[in-house]
Amino acid sequence: MKRTIITLTALGTLGLMVYVGSQLRAQNQPQAAGRVQQAAATAPAAPLRTRIAVINLQQAIKQYRKWSDFEQTYKNLYNQYNAEFERKKASGVALKNQLDKATDDATKDNIQKQLKELDRQVQDLGETAKKQLGKMRDDQAVQIYHEVEEAVQYYARANDIEMVLHFNDAVAQADLYQPLNIERKLQTGACMPMYVAQGMNITDIISSMLNNRLGATAAPAPSNPR
Repeated sequence: MKRTIITLTALGTLGLMVYVGSQLRAQNQPQAAGRVQQAAATAPAAPLRTRIAVINLQQAIKQYRKWSDFEQTYKNLYNQYNAEFERKKASGVALKNQLDKATDDATKDNIQKQLKELDRQVQDLGETAKKQLGKMRDDQAVQIYHEVEEAVQYYARANDIEMVLHFNDAVAQADLYQPLNIERKLQTGACMPMYVAQGMNITDIISSMLNNRLGATAAPAPSNPR
């Protein structure tokens, strides 16, 4: 009997302690919440996480010595073709002078055949020059773009940059406000991404949202007539 009374007393004391503890917690919660709000209000704002950089692609390429070396090589090859054109042009002028002075038909026919052959050679030379110079410039442009892109990606990752946008603008200060440059920027002034960190491109997420929205608002299929 005595043990039962002690046990009931202990349980009652425990219940009282639990009740008092719950009341104290209930009273302290608004105070704790107020302290958290006050700390949040006085704490300095965290810096933005997203870091974006831009690069003038035209300027970067023009400042790249590899592009300058290529331009010199391209110019040399162009001059070689041009010199060959000038030689053939001089031959054509000489043949036309001979044709004007020729008196017999056999000589005229022979000169005209030479002129036709020379004209064919000039056309073939023009096609060869156009093809070789064009491919040479296109291949070099693609290669240098890849090298700039790789350098941008390396720098962005090393410096915790999440996106790099490239744009094209005049290199020389005097050309910045030229009418042609201003007109070009007004027509195509958008920046294009060259490097995007994982998670920055939300294209797939937006596409999924659009498709889900389309499915949710699609009209129900018509029922089969009986």
